[in-house]
Amino acid sequence: MIFSPVFEAASLTKKFDDAVALNAVTLSLEARRVIGLVGRNGGAARRP
Repeated sequence: MIFSPVFEAASLTKKFDDAVALNAVTLSLEARRVIGLVGRNGGAARRP
């Protein structure tokens, strides 16, 4: 079963001073899916 996206973002870029953390990221999240984002060092960010 395919669900319509509940959240979409296109071409996101995030910089911290001169460091580029995200460069032209596109993201689409579907309902009833569990998504985890993991950094390149294997660590995941969690906010309460």
